[in-house]
Amino acid sequence: MQAQKFRSAKEASIRYNIPLKTLYKYKDDIGYIKKKGLGIRFRDEDIESWLKGGYHKSALSEVLPKFDISLDGCKGYDKLFLIRRKELNGIIRWTYPIGSILQRKTKRKEAKYYIHFHKI
Repeated sequence: MQAQKFRSAKEASIRYNIPLKTLYKYKDDIGYIKKKGLGIRFRDEDIESWLKGGYHKSALSEVLPKFDISLDGCKGYDKLFLIRRKELNGIIRWTYPIGSILQRKTKRKEAKYYIHFHKI
């Protein structure tokens, strides 16, 4: 029988792409052991079952309506706030009073978006 693998919080955070603060916040829900001098440790099975349970779903996300904002075919309210749309070297930038949205193409020609907010 193979011994169970326990991961440190940092290792689990990196492997499962979960913020470290989130792991510590939900450690009781996930299940952990505390080893003297090593801190807390998580089992892969426990984290995976916790993730399948949908920890990241909040009550607020179920109440809010789902909507899609298309930047190219924008009509109505979006044009009220849009300051300018600029395209340079394959990068499209939509500038708004509170920040900008950038669209770049990856090497695989997939669209990747970045959001930049202005400090107020």
